[in-house]
Amino acid sequence: MYHREAQKHLRRAVKIIDRSCFGMLNCFEWDAKTKRVIPLRTGPKWRNFRILCNIFIFLLGPVFVTRSFLITRSSPSNQGSLVAIVVTFAATLFVVALIPIAWNLRQLSGTKKYIYVFETTMRLERYFEDLCQNLELNATSLQAVKICTKLVNTFFLGLDYIGPFLNFERFGKLYSLFVLTISGIPSILGGLFLMATTGTGVLVSGYGIACLYVWTLRISPSGGAIEAGLPFETVVHMHNCLRHVTILHSELAQEIVTTCFHHAIMVLVSTGGLYSIITEVAEGSGMSVMLSLVCVVLTIIAFILEVFCIYFVAMSSQESKRFLRELRRNNLNRYKQKILKTLLPNYITLEFISSANTFKNGNEMEYFANYFTRVKDNTVNLLLANK
Repeated sequence: MYHREAQKHLRRAVKIIDRSCFGMLNCFEWDAKTKRVIPLRTGPKWRNFRILCNIFIFLLGPVFVTRSFLITRSSPSNQGSLVAIVVTFAATLFVVALIPIAWNLRQLSGTKKYIYVFETTMRLERYFEDLCQNLELNATSLQAVKICTKLVNTFFLGLDYIGPFLNFERFGKLYSLFVLTISGIPSILGGLFLMATTGTGVLVSGYGIACLYVWTLRISPSGGAIEAGLPFETVVHMHNCLRHVTILHSELAQEIVTTCFHHAIMVLVSTGGLYSIITEVAEGSGMSVMLSLVCVVLTIIAFILEVFCIYFVAMSSQESKRFLRELRRNNLNRYKQKILKTLLPNYITLEFISSANTFKNGNEMEYFANYFTRVKDNTVNLLLANK
């Protein structure tokens, strides 16, 4: 159901990385004949990609972290303007978030597993479509696919084009600061490499969440699979297949590392963006339009990412529990009841450590509420501290 959109985004991610550095480096290659993405093993593109990843990991990462640390330790008079501080911290956050992704993709085993997980998920979706070929899509499933498509398109639209928008803007206040903090180096190495590679690392987890969400709705009571007469063995088999997909994506997310820190990173981005918007608007005519616009885009991107990482995973867990309850209620056969007792709700773990409650009941919506609470509290504390 969603694999066609996922394949388009995977191809887009490969092309974006390729074009961001003028076709000189990449870790993947799009095969037009087979319409598959192939991980590179040798060649100048692969070597250049590893070199640039090493530069970000061992040079730029420590430089940005050191600069941010010096700003926090210096006196207010030596810290510079608010615009400079915000841009420096934002650049540091993006570079630090890129490091685990670059570390994973610079290794052949990392790129091979990335493609393996992605293609396995797409093959599973095609297999599910064959199983449900006589089952018409209902409004709930169609709406789920449309929502996922719109959110993913919006997320990558902002992530892909915020870089060049800043890089070629000539008269804004952020131009010189952006050159000093981000675009001075990408003017040689490729203006979009950082964001394109980060987006590629996030894409695979986003696809896993979308697949789990739309297919859990498909086999749930609201999806109409049970009412349409799909055999008990078929729906249980689909549930177990989704379980294997969640394990694959959870393992890959823990290897990428950055995905498992999504909550902390997005709270920081949203807090910084919201705080900067409020302070800039409060200045009236002296506000920086460029800074405000960038903060709005970053806040929207952070919100969309949290919707995917928490809301859709929690909704999938709830639908999965509802699916199991419905099966237990409708199947009073002793053998089937024993099978159903062994099943647990499906969820993708985007954390390093999961609690026993999460293992039993899946993710819950309270995690999504925590995001809003922490952003609100942190923003209020910053405003009061700098009043």
